[in-house]
Amino acid sequence: MASCVSWLIAVVAAAAVAGCADTLPQTGEPTGLKSTATVRPTTKPVRMVALRPIAGPPAAVSERIVRAMNEAASNQNVALIVDPTIDAPTALSGVVVADTSRASTRFTFVWDLIDASGKRIDRISGEESFPSGSASGDVWDSVPPAALKTMTDKVLASLAAAPPN
Repeated sequence: MASCVSWLIAVVAAAAVAGCADTLPQTGEPTGLKSTATVRPTTKPVRMVALRPIAGPPAAVSERIVRAMNEAASNQNVALIVDPTIDAPTALSGVVVADTSRASTRFTFVWDLIDASGKRIDRISGEESFPSGSASGDVWDSVPPAALKTMTDKVLASLAAAPPN
């Protein structure tokens, strides 16, 4: 039920930003990501960006990142499109890595903003370090929500500041 509601919200949100293009492509099957594109209804989005699958983290962490990205996108007035069947003038492709060494964990990210031809428009990268603290031994369990928020805020602020589509 929750995935159906999420899918319906994604379709409605995609239709809401359809004013940015002449036509809205037909959507395919749900991607499995449980997030939606959100845009403040009173303002036109600064940029419409297709979010491509995230390389590096396991699916559960990728979903947390997508949710954080959606929140940051709405704060920056960016229409973040999660459905890979919907075309957007630009796409965001990211690699996120977490590595533990001794008493600390390093969280590194590299995101590329690419145009429709595949040419890189911008690269956004960064690194966060924090004490390791996962009892499970899984490095991804050590990544705190604050590190994800720092990353997503930086990425979306850069997207909003980049030249328009």
